[in-house]
Amino acid sequence: MWLFKEKSESLYGDRILWSTIKDINICRVHIPLPTVNYTTDYASHYQIFNKKISDHARFFSEKEMNFITYAEYCESLDNPNLV
Repeated sequence: MWLFKEKSESLYGDRILWSTIKDINICRVHIPLPTVNYTTDYASHYQIFNKKISDHARFFSEKEMNFITYAEYCESLDNPNLV
């Protein structure tokens, strides 16, 4: 079930999985440390954690009022008229 979910279900997929676990009464243990690893397409998330930002990451362009790739943003720094 979890492995084959659509990407669009990622935003609420953990709730579906948790609901299923509770419904079938699987034995579980809780620990205080985070154990989930999510991927992200947003440049700001990489910035928050001081990680290298991939060229395909999304960056919000205030000039365009839309998301562009991080590569496009970096290119715009060299030529401010682009974006």
